[in-house]
Amino acid sequence: MPRVRSKLESWIRPPSAHLMASHKVGTHRKSLKKALVYVAGMFIYTHMRSDESSSDVRRWFRKATEGLWPVARGSLTLRKGPCIRKHCSACASGKGHSSYALYGRHGRRRFSIYVPERMVPEVRKAIHNGRRLQEFISEAGARFARSLKRGDQVRPRRREERDIKRR
Repeated sequence: MPRVRSKLESWIRPPSAHLMASHKVGTHRKSLKKALVYVAGMFIYTHMRSDESSSDVRRWFRKATEGLWPVARGSLTLRKGPCIRKHCSACASGKGHSSYALYGRHGRRRFSIYVPERMVPEVRKAIHNGRRLQEFISEAGARFARSLKRGDQVRPRRREERDIKRR
């Protein structure tokens, strides 16, 4: 009898096999996203203690984010454009001039900052760390809310409630 694959197993197949099956790159990306979200969700769900207090969440968050420096939010883009010189051979040939820029938002306003090529690896690392930090913040919020809810359910009774029940 052939083994039946679960939906998760079919999502995590190697890309080449999955692409051959679907013939569409977009389908592969959607499936991979679903699989990663599912796996990440299962990791969070299965690795959270059910008796975790808010101070436990605080300790976990501090330990998880301890090595995340530098951090940045936004995207790093290689942009090409003409220069201001009148008779530039690179611009005339259509090659143009390329430079990196960090794009982001500060409040409602967008910004872009020129990034020299020698700093690109460090800025990429900062953006990656910033995304990880956002994930940790989201997880910490969920864990903190659950710990508060558990605290309400298990809270010790007040003195008046105990005295009324004894009478």
